[in-house]
Amino acid sequence: AIYRRVEPKIKQHYLPTYPLIKRKVNHFGIPTTIAQPGECYAEGLKVWLTDFTKSKNRIEFLRFEPETWMPELIQNVAHIAYEVPDLEAELKGAHVIVEPMDCGDKFIAFVEDLLFLLDVY
Repeated sequence: AIYRRVEPKIKQHYLPTYPLIKRKVNHFGIPTTIAQPGECYAEGLKVWLTDFTKSKNRIEFLRFEPETWMPELIQNVAHIAYEVPDLEAELKGAHVIVEPMDCGDKFIAFVEDLLFLLDVY
């Protein structure tokens, strides 16, 4: 049999390039509808959370109350949380879906980035 190369008829799509910002993975957040052992309630967010520091894989489960104000995307899509040296620089030009909020020892924000969520510290 003779084979010939067939060129794809679709255009190549390239990921956008971003300035290099040093990020450190903090945890992975997974929405759930099932109560988890050891979860605690965050009144301001109307969500039950597990402590990712007690998970060997740094997983945080989030179980949202029906009256939560958090966007539906956060309630239904897993996220990766990063620690960044400059939150303001990280958010510049980003699609921010939850503006920075004070969580005591840190500020966090949620950003939609391509097909996943970022929770930046």
